[in-house]
Amino acid sequence: MSKSMGNELQLALAVCGHDGLISEAELAVLRDYFCAERSMTTDDFDNAIDEFFSSDAPLELLLSAVENKEGALRIAESAATADGLDLAENWALLKCRALVSSGLSDL
Repeated sequence: MSKSMGNELQLALAVCGHDGLISEAELAVLRDYFCAERSMTTDDFDNAIDEFFSSDAPLELLLSAVENKEGALRIAESAATADGLDLAENWALLKCRALVSSGLSDL
């Protein structure tokens, strides 16, 4: 798995988990995207999830590590809406988009 792809997955997990839970529906969307469309192995996907839960990196740090911020935010939004976009998830997306548009996401 490329570092870039791993960073995108970490950001998407952070957005989806902003409501306190990452649902099976959200994981299914992420698995379909990263494993089926981007050729990430299932083991790499599972390891990335374990890594996410063992980390306490803030949303801003995860966003700054992503190269294709708009693409990563699109997949994060797609996954977060799989079980209904919660207010906290929407807030996380809005915060990330504000940081990107202000140029502060690359600091």
